[in-house]
Amino acid sequence: MEGSALHYFTPDLLSDFIKPEIGFRGALGYEFKNFRFAAESGFSRIHGTNPLVLEISFIPLVFKFGYHWQFFSIFGLQADLNIGAAFSNTLRYETAVDVIFNNLNEDSETSLLSGTRLYLTVSPFNYFKIYAGGGLDVIFENDGAIPLVLLEFGISIKPFMLTGSIARQIKRGSSSVNKVFFESNSAVIVEQYISVLDETGYRLRENPSLQITLYVYHTLRGVEKQVRYGNGDPALSSARASFCAEYLAKNYEIDLSRVSVVYRKAANRNELYRCIELIVR
Repeated sequence: MEGSALHYFTPDLLSDFIKPEIGFRGALGYEFKNFRFAAESGFSRIHGTNPLVLEISFIPLVFKFGYHWQFFSIFGLQADLNIGAAFSNTLRYETAVDVIFNNLNEDSETSLLSGTRLYLTVSPFNYFKIYAGGGLDVIFENDGAIPLVLLEFGISIKPFMLTGSIARQIKRGSSSVNKVFFESNSAVIVEQYISVLDETGYRLRENPSLQITLYVYHTLRGVEKQVRYGNGDPALSSARASFCAEYLAKNYEIDLSRVSVVYRKAANRNELYRCIELIVR
């Protein structure tokens, strides 16, 4: 879910005739592996300074897609492209005579709308994001294309992730036990469990007194054929633990001295062999 406020800047050619107001946008969408898909609508109004044009208002309905890249800690970049329609309504006088007799005309029109955006983002929580940036919308009318430069500021909330986070906070109290799972025979984490690492990272960063223990499960035979280190810990399980520790260090600046690792053996047919438990105290 997203909501934003934006302001258009009209071309110099039209700046003496129209003055845009701050508009609003709302969107519902889905994110998958940093890719974004959403449907967006809203409302914008432009006042006419020319006596013949009183007001132009339009409601956009667009589909947008983009990519969000979190490049450092909580900071990221987001790029969006959109295409759809603008349903506009214009209040105007046809001639000066119409002004005298107050013969006001109301015209409605549907036009193609396309645009692009680039934002700087701040994500203090995995379910909450603030974004600000700018871009360009182009309205294609019968007389030609009208480019509109814009600035935009908004927030994004992932409600399902938020409710899940609240439920886990209530359940775990002062200490937390979460699990992440990896692909079979791989040190690649299952995508849905990245959010668990993110939650853990946020909590550790906000409270420097907390420590984390990684309980790493492994099997010595039957399920995964692994090369072992000299101390008997499977190499693959160690790589999974390293992934979790490095993820927290890179994305949330968690000092590795706050991370400890304990290895546990799982039964051969127990799915725990692909699991790491994250215990924060």
